[in-house]
Amino acid sequence: MNKLILITVDSLRPDFLGAYGASERAPATDALAEGGALIQHAFATGPDTTHSFPGILGSNYPTTGGTIQTFGARTSVGECFARAGFQTAAFHSNPLLSRGRGYARGFDTFWDSLPGAQGQSSGTSGNRRNVIGFVARRFPRIFGLGRWFYRTRKRRSIPVEQPHEPAEVITEKAIRWLGGAGERFLLWLHYMDPHWPYATRLPELSETDRVEAMRLCEKALKHPARLDDAELARLRKLYALEVRHLDRSLGELFRFLQDNGLWDETAVFLTSDHGQAFGEHGTCFHGDVLYEELIRVPLIVKAPCSGTVGRRALVSLIDLAPTICEAGGVEPSPSFEGRSMLAGPERDVVFAETAYRTFVSDSPRVVAARTVRWKLIRNEERNKTELYDLEADPEEKRDLSRERPEQLAHMRRLLESHMRRRRPHEQRPADESKPAESTDRETLQARLRALGYMDEADRQEKD
Repeated sequence: MNKLILITVDSLRPDFLGAYGASERAPATDALAEGGALIQHAFATGPDTTHSFPGILGSNYPTTGGTIQTFGARTSVGECFARAGFQTAAFHSNPLLSRGRGYARGFDTFWDSLPGAQGQSSGTSGNRRNVIGFVARRFPRIFGLGRWFYRTRKRRSIPVEQPHEPAEVITEKAIRWLGGAGERFLLWLHYMDPHWPYATRLPELSETDRVEAMRLCEKALKHPARLDDAELARLRKLYALEVRHLDRSLGELFRFLQDNGLWDETAVFLTSDHGQAFGEHGTCFHGDVLYEELIRVPLIVKAPCSGTVGRRALVSLIDLAPTICEAGGVEPSPSFEGRSMLAGPERDVVFAETAYRTFVSDSPRVVAARTVRWKLIRNEERNKTELYDLEADPEEKRDLSRERPEQLAHMRRLLESHMRRRRPHEQRPADESKPAESTDRETLQARLRALGYMDEADRQEKD
């Protein structure tokens, strides 16, 4: 096909969509599933954005192609289509997927909502960092106390505005671009609405509701173990409201395609970079664990050849970029580790990883192997192994690693094979280690903190 749209939704769990069994429907998304292929067993390559998007756009695991802080040495699906003569565009507002981190590669039009620096702000920031460095070297105790006070104040703030653009802004920009697009294009849209914090812009909530929602989100982020059942239920309800808000915006996009005669000739791929936790294993939102609530994602494919995809097929998101290439008749990059799900055969096992964040590492610190029935999680730092029978225990409550030694040995062999895999040749140096100089550093830090990425914000401060 000559027209393709990749839709990724941050933090979207499949079980909050009617197509996957939720009691409340998401009309636009559910209709997309009815007209295409809905994959029941689709899995991200990691539990958060930085671990997952190397798989989505680059068909690589987090430990392939460079650090997870940037897109690194990987080849983007956008590059494959640009080389084949397609128009390419991307619209999103996630600071972790910014131009400065290499995610604009291959996209002729790229909008990440980050403003450019104004006036002499870059120089001023540089001078300030020099002063901070001098104080840190000469007066380490005073510097440590000041840094603790600064971070404490930042983390206690409760913003009322979201640190990202709402779904309607992304959809509006996409529709405007589509109005002038040519006959051959690849469009990538990333929506942030289901990401923490919740409900700050939902029209059905009062200002008091918004502030209360923000306080609840702050508590869930910092002290998830202190949430009671009523608070967890409220958190899930707020999340569901964000999902419905997103779905209404997707409906507008789909209606535009239909009204302009583009729907039947456009392939649409919808997925998420990871899920969201609501206390299932003692955590909320997402982090460095590989349980189902974080790595299982929705995957819906609307394309003429989507009928060849098995509903219960086991799919990794490293298979998405090769699938998009096949649907568009474009040659995939030799650096891709995945394979088209349209061609088969179906996978027997998929893998997910968490790697060290600040440097290149070929060895993940936590890794999981998942078949349709069984799942093994190996934590290298804690020397801990967990084995779950997902058929009998879908919530991963009972570790069978001591009770099922034969199954444990089999899953370990699968995991070891993954660890010994031959990684593809890196086609370029991984040099996107810092945000672009035109990015307003303070704005970037503020957005990262407001999204709960404290470590990322602190790293920007040191760079």
